[in-house]
Amino acid sequence: QKNWVPDYKSASNADLLLKPDFYEKQALNRSLELKILESKIKQSGLERSLGRNYLRPKVDLKLEWSEDYGEGDQSLDSNETRAFLNFSLPIEYNRGLGKSRAAQAKNDQLKFQKKLTIEKIKVKNRSLVSRISNTESIVEITKKQVTLSEKLARAELIKFKQGSSDLLKLNLREDKLAQSRLKNLEYILQYHYYVADLKNLTLDLYPVP
Repeated sequence: QKNWVPDYKSASNADLLLKPDFYEKQALNRSLELKILESKIKQSGLERSLGRNYLRPKVDLKLEWSEDYGEGDQSLDSNETRAFLNFSLPIEYNRGLGKSRAAQAKNDQLKFQKKLTIEKIKVKNRSLVSRISNTESIVEITKKQVTLSEKLARAELIKFKQGSSDLLKLNLREDKLAQSRLKNLEYILQYHYYVADLKNLTLDLYPVP
């Protein structure tokens, strides 16, 4: 019986552990959660600017010019120019102040949430890369265990055919071989689970236009 060791790596994920920084950057660039937060931050910035518009005071400059041809003190200038400067706060000043402060608080909260989201994505990316690395090492170990169990089972079968072994020993060897294969498959499935999780984090499962 030939060695039973499935090939668990594909060309598309063979370099996952070689480019952890690339996948972290890709996860941040493609994160839908971050894109939504960035959109909300822009919106709150516009709301803050709109609220500030209500805070702008109203300034009116009025000029008056008059001529006096009546009787009176001749030392007075008959031509008179007057300037009036009217400064007033808008009626909706308090409303604008409230809207501006609320938008600023919302903007600060969203920026803090964005910072936490970025850190969360980085931590998850590093964790998945580490899990993939550790699981890959275990897969390689269990592959060697499968190969060894296959050799021992074949040797036991030869002994059984030669009459130097019994059916119980042969069954035990074959049972250990089946267990080693099962363990190897379990870790292969675990490996693919982590790989899929990493690709889902970076949206590598979906085509990018």
